[in-house]
Amino acid sequence: MNHPENKIQEAFVKSVRQYLPRVLFTISPVENAGVKEATRRKRMGYLKGTPDLTFHEPRGRYHGLFIEAKAPGGTLSDEQKEFKELAESRGYCYKSYDNAGDMFKALVHYLALADVIK
Repeated sequence: MNHPENKIQEAFVKSVRQYLPRVLFTISPVENAGVKEATRRKRMGYLKGTPDLTFHEPRGRYHGLFIEAKAPGGTLSDEQKEFKELAESRGYCYKSYDNAGDMFKALVHYLALADVIK
């Protein structure tokens, strides 16, 4: 399926790879899996609510950065809100955006050791 979040995330990743090729990051598995695949992923450690992108780049007071791509007007699910709360309580930065431009700006600010990303 072609979800708006996918297009946003793809555009963002393209920019990261083009302009910040040495930044260490990964994505979480796509959640839209069948029951068998979802069960396998859960056994392997996947948590529902895991953000789309994880940046393994400690900066400032943060251990790393999590970014969730949302469709315009989209909101975090209950599982995503819980993950966000747990991540932030452990010293990670967690943000969600509905466009690739804002995602990229936030990453650049984060990498520049900004203590606050709006």
